[in-house]
Amino acid sequence: MYTGQEVKAILMNWAPRLLFFILVLYFGFFLIRRSLVFFERRLRAKKVDATSLGFFISILSYFLKVLVVVVGLGILNVPMASLTAVVGASTLSIGLALQGSLSNLAGGLVLVTTQPFKVGDYIVSDGFEGTVEEISVLTTGLQTFDGKKVIIPNSIVSSKGIVNYSLGALRRIDIPLLISYKAPIDKVKRTLEGVGQEIQGAQRVEAVLSKYEDSGYLFTLRLWIENGEYFKQLFILNEKIKPALDKEGIELAYPHLEVILPGGLDEKIQQ
Repeated sequence: MYTGQEVKAILMNWAPRLLFFILVLYFGFFLIRRSLVFFERRLRAKKVDATSLGFFISILSYFLKVLVVVVGLGILNVPMASLTAVVGASTLSIGLALQGSLSNLAGGLVLVTTQPFKVGDYIVSDGFEGTVEEISVLTTGLQTFDGKKVIIPNSIVSSKGIVNYSLGALRRIDIPLLISYKAPIDKVKRTLEGVGQEIQGAQRVEAVLSKYEDSGYLFTLRLWIENGEYFKQLFILNEKIKPALDKEGIELAYPHLEVILPGGLDEKIQQ
């Protein structure tokens, strides 16, 4: 048991060091954050690739913060030899605990070096889709079409298939339509292609008969549009199709079942 004097002596000895340690961490992290923001702005002004920049800024931030913690431990007079021995003895357990993080780090390096996509691209990966906002050390952030933020581990993004809709200058709109068998094929093609031609910037417009379904013809209206205009023109096209078909007397088909009864049986049922 410590006496009151011994406890007081310990507090007097460690209190200044603990206070100094906390101040070092606070101001160290503050300076790191401000410096990296300034550094990032300067590099962005020089048109440095945003994808690689965000990733390496994240790595630099982690490294500098670890350095500040080590300096702080030195202020507390923590023996570095003892600290190294403890870290060395626990390397296996730490490695197992950080296995997922290390795979995410490796995945981030793969994404930055191969660059299957960059910040601002619209991608689909592992069932998630959205605009790439950032590629950090461990994760990739997406902004979905409805404003949600999706965080995906880099190991998943790098190991799964990636669909990048932003690589090409043009993107194709495909709209399937089930048309009644009563409508002449040529008339349907002419009407649908006419609607497609009304879309601003539309290229290679065509309406093709894709399949004969039980309830009608399955037509597909296809056209190519500038990548950045895809969703806007898709919605406009959807609004134009139905009025154009109605104007030409072309009916959209729907799944239905026609029951034909033997002669006289329908009259008995009605009675």
